[in-house]
Amino acid sequence: SRLNALFTNSQATNRSETLGWDGNVSGRLFELPAGDLGVAAGVELRDTRFQTNPDTSAYLGSGGGLPLRGARKVLSEYVELSAPLFRGPAGSAEVQLAARHEDYSDFGNVTKPKYGVKYRLPDTKLVNVVLRGSYSESFQAPALGLMYSSRTTAFTSGLVQDPLRLQDPPQQQRIITGGNPNLLPELGKTHYAGAVIELPRLRDLSFNIDYFQFRINQVIVTPSSTFLLSERGRQQFPAAIVRDNSVGNPGPILRIESVPSNNPAAWQVYRGMDFGVKYRLRNTELGEFNFSADGTKILEKSSDSGLGGGSFDNVGLLFDPKWRANAT
Repeated sequence: SRLNALFTNSQATNRSETLGWDGNVSGRLFELPAGDLGVAAGVELRDTRFQTNPDTSAYLGSGGGLPLRGARKVLSEYVELSAPLFRGPAGSAEVQLAARHEDYSDFGNVTKPKYGVKYRLPDTKLVNVVLRGSYSESFQAPALGLMYSSRTTAFTSGLVQDPLRLQDPPQQQRIITGGNPNLLPELGKTHYAGAVIELPRLRDLSFNIDYFQFRINQVIVTPSSTFLLSERGRQQFPAAIVRDNSVGNPGPILRIESVPSNNPAAWQVYRGMDFGVKYRLRNTELGEFNFSADGTKILEKSSDSGLGGGSFDNVGLLFDPKWRANAT
């Protein structure tokens, strides 16, 4: 019937595979004057592959995605040491040192550290205090789709003037979109500091307050062709405009590669305060009761794509509350 002619059977296929192996050891290396030196170490191997084949009609006509195929192998090694520094009338302290090395088959390797310290002040009859803090670095590998999406060619919707060849008349420019196999990971830094307060006279009552800050640099963005042609765009992404320099210097534009790229000027920041209280009632006539409440005050959740729009703080807007809390 004519109605059936409106429908078709999809021939699209999608396949994703992930295989992983890991092993770890932990224990005590030897005894220090203030306690045991603890160690944990391990290795991980991960193999990820995926393939997407949409209907041919979806990408030869209009709309729909393009065929996509990618693979990645990751070998990781990590080690963590926990060492007591001292224990005595001045309190006690311990330090944590850790490192993780990741070797990626598609963009290279990354090594990131973590440093932490915890200091317990001398106990008193009124209050016991534990101070803690840490600094760590991290990264996020670029998504396989951003690296291996099929590249396509299009043209600007209107006439564009080449800012470096004003003698040429405006014309439509060729634009390349899709994946970028040369992407690098986004880099993160985390700062954390806080305290735990216990009140001995109120048994099993404790409070905690902590400050945290996450900052991500080298954020992946997809600049538009208009931005890439601007003075700022040419400075940030000098390789995005490909020219034919055999007929001039600079030569006419061959293509503009508007693909995902790491932008040194782009960043994201998330920082706030954590608050908590815990209280435990033991051995009452009715049993044991545990009470706890935790809250987070979001101080900042801002980002800047580095593409000229400036930074923007989302705190207090839809889906980005100023406060989050729960109690049990």
